Amino acid sequence: MLAAVAILIFSLHPATLIAGGFQVSDHGAAGAGRARAYVASVMDASAVYHNPAAMAFFKSGLNLNLTGTLLAPQSVFQQPSGAGVTTTYTNGGPTGIPAGYLTYTSETGFALGIGAYFPYGLGIDWPTTGGDGQAWAGRGIITNLSLRNLFVTGNVAYRFSDQFSLSAGISFISGTAKLQRNITDFGSPEGRVTLDGTGTGIGFNGALMFKPDPAVSIGLTYKSQINMTYKGDAVFTSPGTLSEADFPDGPGSVALPLPSSFKAGIAYRPAMMSESFILKNLEFEADFDYHLWSAYSELPISFEKTSLYVDAISVSQKNFQNSYTISFAAETRWTEKVRVRAGFLYDKAAVPDGYVEPLLPDADRLGVSVGFGYEFAENIGVDVAGVFVRANQRTQTTALQEPAGLTGTYNTSSPVVSASLRVKF
Repeated sequence: MLAAVAILIFSLHPATLIAGGFQVSDHGAAGAGRARAYVASVMDASAVYHNPAAMAFFKSGLNLNLTGTLLAPQSVFQQPSGAGVTTTYTNGGPTGIPAGYLTYTSETGFALGIGAYFPYGLGIDWPTTGGDGQAWAGRGIITNLSLRNLFVTGNVAYRFSDQFSLSAGISFISGTAKLQRNITDFGSPEGRVTLDGTGTGIGFNGALMFKPDPAVSIGLTYKSQINMTYKGDAVFTSPGTLSEADFPDGPGSVALPLPSSFKAGIAYRPAMMSESFILKNLEFEADFDYHLWSAYSELPISFEKTSLYVDAISVSQKNFQNSYTISFAAETRWTEKVRVRAGFLYDKAAVPDGYVEPLLPDADRLGVSVGFGYEFAENIGVDVAGVFVRANQRTQTTALQEPAGLTGTYNTSSPVVSASLRVKF
C-alpha cells in the first residue's frame, strides 16, 4: 500500500505536468507570447533556458530578466454513476511561479549565464466528494498534491563568427513534493496518508545558434536526462480496524529518470528591406521539441519499513511514449517602443491509453498565445503574455495501471499569464 502511494507522488514528470497544464514551459514572457517558439530568435536573458548559445550574440554587457508567471489549471473528471454521471472538479486558485536570469557578454563573443526557475511546479487539489455529493472515485488515488523543482542553471557560450555560436551548461535541481490521499481499501473509517519528499539531480545542456543569412537564424538545443533521487517520509492515519503496525510511518526512496529532449527552430524575417515599419520588423518562427519519454518505462521504489501492506520493493509500469511539441510564432514592432507577438502550439501526449490518472490527465493539447513588449528606455523594457492551452477530451475505458487505475473522462485546460522585466547594464 505504501509503495502504491509513493508511486503516485514520484510519478510526476515534465510530460504529464504539461498534460495537466501544470508545467511552466513559458520561461520569460517574450517566449510565452510566441507560444514557446523562441529557440532561434531569443534575445533576452531567458536565453539561459531557451537557447544559451544566443547569449554570445548579445551586445556586450549584462542582461537581467525577472519573470513572474500565474497559471490556473483546471481539470474535470466524469464517470458514469447509476443512471447519471458524477462530475468532479479540481479545487484551488491560481499559482504564482517566479524566475530570474542573468547573462554577461564580452566584446569578444564570450558569454556567461545563470538562471533560477521552476519548470515543474504543480498544485492540484481534488475534493473527496463530487459535485453531486457522492464520494469521488479517485479519492484513493489523490486528493492533494504540490510539487516544486528549483533548477539553478549555469551556461557558457562563445561566438566563433558572426554566423555561429555554441554553448554548454549544467543544471542543479532541488525538489520538494507533498501528497495526500485517502486509504479506501479497508472499510470505514477511511484512512489517510501524507507523504513529504525531497529530491536532487544534475543535468547538462548544449546549444548552437547559426545565422547563415541576415534574414535567417537556426537554433538547436539538447537537454540531458536528469536522474532525480527523492527521499521522503509517510505519515498514516490507519483505516478501519487496522493499527499503526499495519501502516508504519517510515522513509522510502525512488530513482526517477527525467528523459532527454531536443529542440530545433528556424526564424525568418522575410521583409527586412520593406519600407513599411511593421513589415520591415516582421519575424516568423517554427520550433519542434522532441522528448524521449520512452526511457520512462517503469518506476521502482524501496522502503525501509515493511508490513503485510507495505512492500520492500515495488515496481509500477509506466510504458510512456516519446512525445513532441510543434509551435509557430509571429512577431513585429508596432512602433519603436512596442512589440506585438502571437503563437500557436500542438503538444502530443506521452501517456498511452490505459495509463491516464487523475493526477496525470494527459491528452493531446492545442494552445494559443498573444504578447506585447514595451521599451521604457534603451536599457529597460517589459513583456507581458497570455497563453491558453486546452487538452483534448480523453476517455479511459480500460485502466491498465495498478493500483491507480480509474476509468472515466478527463477534460483539462490551463490559462497562463506571464510578465517580465528586462534590464541591460
